[in-house]
Amino acid sequence: MIRLKLPNFEGPLDLLLYLIRKNELDIKTISLAQITREYLEYITMLQEIDLNIAGEYIVMAATLLKIKVRSILPHPEITEIVEMEDEAENLVERIKEYEKFKNIALFLSEKENKAMRCFPRGITFERKINITGLNILTYKEIESILLDILKRTRTRPIYFLKGTRFDIKNKMEYILQKIGEKSTLLFSDLIERKEIGEIIETFIAVLELVKLHKLKLVQTKSFGRIRLYDTSTEMAYS
Repeated sequence: MIRLKLPNFEGPLDLLLYLIRKNELDIKTISLAQITREYLEYITMLQEIDLNIAGEYIVMAATLLKIKVRSILPHPEITEIVEMEDEAENLVERIKEYEKFKNIALFLSEKENKAMRCFPRGITFERKINITGLNILTYKEIESILLDILKRTRTRPIYFLKGTRFDIKNKMEYILQKIGEKSTLLFSDLIERKEIGEIIETFIAVLELVKLHKLKLVQTKSFGRIRLYDTSTEMAYS
């Protein structure tokens, strides 16, 4: 069976659009007769023809030839001129419409490729922690302390946190249990593994307890140790 291979074009309109751009022609004022020869040469040069695939290309070739022949006939009838112009204009409009869709498809493809190179952040908090009720330390001071703790515990470059959920509620219960035994303890006493994830989880749990007025934080000097007091004991207010 004869087979036509057209790997570079999606159809006859795609081929026509390619020829228009290749010859730097203005699609608004294009004379289809100008590209008929190249269109026919492209089809003719292919050695294998499959009519099932090439049918639409051949129909387009016949349309182009008809427009070209009518354009060079001497003294065509007025009705033929009108018919030829209508057919040519209709084909040009189809090419314009195809060009619009092709440009949109290209734009969407570029957007998709950019989106595929983006990766969402793995861990997000479901709600914001409203840090209020800090009677001893200000927000800026607490932020500075946390950064200082992270710097002192860092032993190697850290690029990401493990994708595990923080169990703040469980950590809060653990802190209340620990401080209930002694009434006061250092923040560093709550850190067992000294991993960044654990430090952040513990820090958030402490802030939640401060907000609930179950703990108070005291720091005697800048970048000094943070001491936690159980507010249910008198020592917290001394």
